[in-house]
Amino acid sequence: MEQKEKFAKLDSLAGELGLRSDEVAAYFQKKGQPETTVSEQSETEISEKPKDLYEVTVKSAPPKNLSAVTILRSKEIVTPRVIEPGMILYEDGLVYPGNVEGNRITSVIGYVGKNGGLAVCLQDEKKCWSSDRLRICVSNKLSGREATRLILEAALRQGKRAEAARYCFEYAQDGVKAGEAFLPTQEELGLVYQNKERVQHSLSLIHAFGLNKLYWSSSAAGRDAWFFDFRNGAENGALVSEVAYVRPFLSFTF
Repeated sequence: MEQKEKFAKLDSLAGELGLRSDEVAAYFQKKGQPETTVSEQSETEISEKPKDLYEVTVKSAPPKNLSAVTILRSKEIVTPRVIEPGMILYEDGLVYPGNVEGNRITSVIGYVGKNGGLAVCLQDEKKCWSSDRLRICVSNKLSGREATRLILEAALRQGKRAEAARYCFEYAQDGVKAGEAFLPTQEELGLVYQNKERVQHSLSLIHAFGLNKLYWSSSAAGRDAWFFDFRNGAENGALVSEVAYVRPFLSFTF
């Protein structure tokens, strides 16, 4: 049977079945294309993922701006003109030296500088800095926010764990949102230590975790990281695979 006869028979059969010629053509066109397997689809999706993994997984939130917050909850409750260590930072940005009923406490002010400062979150956990020994050098001159970003980026590149930095970045307790907190540097821990008694007093009043512990910093050199002992102010280094406490910090501006 010649090709012309075959097409004539196919056209006649399509008419008997109530099919249009364009529908038949579309069917055979689709049939002639190779099917996409699950594995091929996965490879396509992977190739389309952004190369900058930090933008996807470890993008931190900006510091809280306290200058935008003045009168909250009540006209009689305002952030004082002078913010001091030991004051309480609330979820809606209010800073106040006492308890404000109905307003959730996020942290306690630990240090105040010229244009901003540091606040200590209410909880901590005991963790390795990096259980599989992530190797990285992180300058103490960086902010804790910057250092935490660098640590998590390096962990992604090297396929290693960074438990201390990850815990702080993912911290989402007491009104703090994931991405807002960070692992403080050795210098930042030292700044808060100068105000330890005032901070410790406020933490005890609100029944939060105390500071009398050995805390990891985000400062590191190779496979060693620095810690700060809040019991006596001692500073030293240890293998990143060792275990110590991790305390998330927040930063703020005004």
